[in-house]
Amino acid sequence: MILNFSMSYQEIISASEDSNSFNYIIENHNKNIPVLSKDVISKLADDVIKNHNPIYDSREIIKDEIQKKLEKQEEYYQLKKWHNY
Repeated sequence: MILNFSMSYQEIISASEDSNSFNYIIENHNKNIPVLSKDVISKLADDVIKNHNPIYDSREIIKDEIQKKLEKQEEYYQLKKWHNY
């Protein structure tokens, strides 16, 4: 019975840590999306000005670039998290 209790307790702690990690990622994304959006749009605008080539389907390009940057941040966070253990 004590072993079962101990295993259940560890599962609860693990689930809580996973939930906290998920919440941190969501909060981090919410803070960074405006900054990343500005950077992506600025870079694309500079490319259009320099190359004189219009960007077609800019919404998809901007969305994809922001998503890539968010995924990089998440990978960094996960690596940092695992190195701390």
